[in-house]
Amino acid sequence: MNRWVINVGSSYARFVVAIGAVVFVTPVIIERVGLEAYGIWALVLATVGLLGLMDFGLATSAVKFIAERTGDADRDGRNRVMSALLTIYTGISILLLLGVSVAAFGGPGETVFGETRGEAVLLLAVGGSVAAGLFLSLFRAALAGAGLMYLANIVEMMVTLLYVILTLLFLGLDYGVPGLAAALLVSTTAGGISLALIARLRIEGLRPRLTLMRWCEMKGLLSFSIWAFLANAAVLAILRMDPIIIDAFMPLSAVAIYAIAGRIAEYVLLLNKQFSNALMPLVSQAHGRGDDAVVERVLMDGSRYLMAIALPMLALLAFHAETLLVLWLGEDFREAAIPLRLLSVAVGLSIVQLNAANVLGMTGRHRFVAIAMGTSAAINLVVTIALIPSYGLTGVAIATLIAAGSVEVGVILPAACRHVGIKLQAFLQHALVPGTIGAMSAITMATMLAAQSPPNSLTGLVIQGFAAVVVTIPALLFFGLSRSERDGLFAAISRIGRRRSVANEGIA
Repeated sequence: MNRWVINVGSSYARFVVAIGAVVFVTPVIIERVGLEAYGIWALVLATVGLLGLMDFGLATSAVKFIAERTGDADRDGRNRVMSALLTIYTGISILLLLGVSVAAFGGPGETVFGETRGEAVLLLAVGGSVAAGLFLSLFRAALAGAGLMYLANIVEMMVTLLYVILTLLFLGLDYGVPGLAAALLVSTTAGGISLALIARLRIEGLRPRLTLMRWCEMKGLLSFSIWAFLANAAVLAILRMDPIIIDAFMPLSAVAIYAIAGRIAEYVLLLNKQFSNALMPLVSQAHGRGDDAVVERVLMDGSRYLMAIALPMLALLAFHAETLLVLWLGEDFREAAIPLRLLSVAVGLSIVQLNAANVLGMTGRHRFVAIAMGTSAAINLVVTIALIPSYGLTGVAIATLIAAGSVEVGVILPAACRHVGIKLQAFLQHALVPGTIGAMSAITMATMLAAQSPPNSLTGLVIQGFAAVVVTIPALLFFGLSRSERDGLFAAISRIGRRRSVANEGIA
């Protein structure tokens, strides 16, 4: 179990690094390229995300099938899965690179970004980044399925730092948006190569080759992948389609403003998703062994601890939304405050069902999850188009909130509870009470601090936010957790302390 704790902790650390990089580099990008060009870059990132769907759900399949083969000690089966996926990814990457090469150089007119052929490097870098990202996701999935996600997280932290360094370098050389795309390409490629080498060295007996499996095995792999692809497509559509729709109705400056609110909300969602992602292989391994008790614990206890972390974080984000945006990026982004608050609520609703979706998807209900998430994306799209002419950016955020509440919480969560044999009311009480207590404590402390000393710098805001988080710890311990949970936590801390003491005595 210690390995799973390390995997979860390193996953959060990876996203803390990613969020720190975004906080640092975004103002620099906007200052150097301007608001309009940043809107173009937001569209580029949205396009990269959508093109990332070309993995057709195979990375999710890799996590599931490699974890199941690890759970039942089937090393040969694991190698067959990895070999098939490596072969498919290689073919997809070749087709993708050929396609973007033809689009960049093969015909007259403009590129998809509305620029002339002089911007062909931008298109090539985007295509190359997607191709490299496919291999990065494959070998990350292999490490996750083998229970070694922390190694992938360490590599991805290094990739993020490399991207920041290259971004600053290329901006300093006045390469503009194509330079940003080139930085993304180089860092993603380095990450994919590094993960491939580490997976080969650290996963015992992993020897993937360019070959396909027998059709009877491929059928099950591809069947799961298709439905995982549909689910992933729905999630990406929810996260990445908004800037594209906004561009059709509003100026690029509006795209840039909403992109900031959307990026913050997305990172908070993905930060907390690391918790459920780290538990995903555990569900698959338990399912492979037929251990239903572990699956139920992941849904109940995993959601309980996840919400204890997420709800205080989201409450503080909604409370400080306007102050954060103005202190970080200036008055031009004050307009993003209301969308950010609405998106914070939507993210909270999505986080509630993260473990539920994983439990369903990893135990044979992947078709249901895909259809449900596709329905959520369709609702989001239709309501966005309906609301944006009258309500602008606020309408876009409301659409996301409606989709999350109606499907992700209203459909997926009850289905998962029925699947493992527990009542929805029991789940909600068990999962939400600690996080609600923590959120109330954090908001109370944030209100007191802001009234006494309104933050006038980003550093001051971070200090106040940290102080509010610290207050939630005793509130969670003594009011949110049961006595047995407190005793177990204190016992675990005591064991860690004894191990360190023994280690220090040994060194002495």
